[in-house]
Amino acid sequence: MRVIKYVPNALSISRIFLSLSLMPLAWMSDQRIYLILFTIVYFTIGLTDFLDGYIARKFKVETLLGSKLDAVGDSFMFLCGFASLFLARVDLGGWRTVLTIGIALLYKAANVLLTYARFKEMNMMHTWLSKFVFNVMYVCGPVFVFRGRIDYWLVVAFTIGILLHCVEETITLLKMTEYDGDNKGIWTETLLAKLKRS
Repeated sequence: MRVIKYVPNALSISRIFLSLSLMPLAWMSDQRIYLILFTIVYFTIGLTDFLDGYIARKFKVETLLGSKLDAVGDSFMFLCGFASLFLARVDLGGWRTVLTIGIALLYKAANVLLTYARFKEMNMMHTWLSKFVFNVMYVCGPVFVFRGRIDYWLVVAFTIGILLHCVEETITLLKMTEYDGDNKGIWTETLLAKLKRS
């Protein structure tokens, strides 16, 4: 048990370094070996994201530091993954894609500021809706690198998903009296309550 308490934080820290390694691999992804390495590292990052939280909860070794490291690791994973699309020279459909995604990311940043203003926490909430949206986006990442392009309708779909999650996050943050980064989200809670009653 003494060793296991360090494992979730070690996984979160490894996610930061693995995420940074994605970018040079993406740059060289026109060579097959680097494309394969990129894919292996990419999915290893996702595995660390799942395992750090799972182990922390299963062995009851959750800490405030672990929560912050997880949030930093998630930020690196997302930002480096997004940067990799540019470095792999994926056709993103021009400025309209950057503008569309930029709007959603600005809203996400606004929620981080709202979290800090209300609870003095620099953190991102992990609602069920946010996990669903970002997991779908995450799984699609290597597909875009292999294809060399991303269709604009998919960009719009992802952006709508992010905006819906951000709206739910804002409402949840405003209703909270104490910060809970792993809150299911107000819409999910409402849906689960309705399902229980029926």
